[in-house]
Amino acid sequence: LPAVSGANLTGISASVTATNMPAGTVVKYQFTTSTTQTNITSSSSWTTFAGTTVDFTPTFSNSQLDITWSFALEANSNVNGIGFRIYRQSPIGGSDTLLATSYQHSHWGTGNWTGPGDIVLNWNDSPGVTTPVRYFVQGYHETGNALYINMGSDALGITMRVMEIKQ
Repeated sequence: LPAVSGANLTGISASVTATNMPAGTVVKYQFTTSTTQTNITSSSSWTTFAGTTVDFTPTFSNSQLDITWSFALEANSNVNGIGFRIYRQSPIGGSDTLLATSYQHSHWGTGNWTGPGDIVLNWNDSPGVTTPVRYFVQGYHETGNALYINMGSDALGITMRVMEIKQ
């Protein structure tokens, strides 16, 4: 076979960039962890889970962001009726926009320490900008003593993943 040089190939760009990738392609991926522990002691009050903050700068203004949080959750003394909210802050330091609310009306018995274990929250968002945006989670419980996120302050107690999908 004769030698083939790149000069003879057609339809192939000299470099592969996010700009020339097709729609549906993941053009940016970010994975973060946090060891932060947050305790919600107040009933019927939303509390920001400090370790769930993730900052991301989209490549394109029309991109879809697939955002996933996973965190360990424990309850102390009959916590019932938990909820979660997902927020976007854009620009960072600016106003917060509530994106989603999820209630889980659980009843966990009478023991001191109980809990659902691992919570996974997922949301798709199109922030419409190419400047940094911030996402974070709030938690809530109706009754009981305390609700803890990442009680053990574990290295993988809170994980956050953002995938930017080109449109």
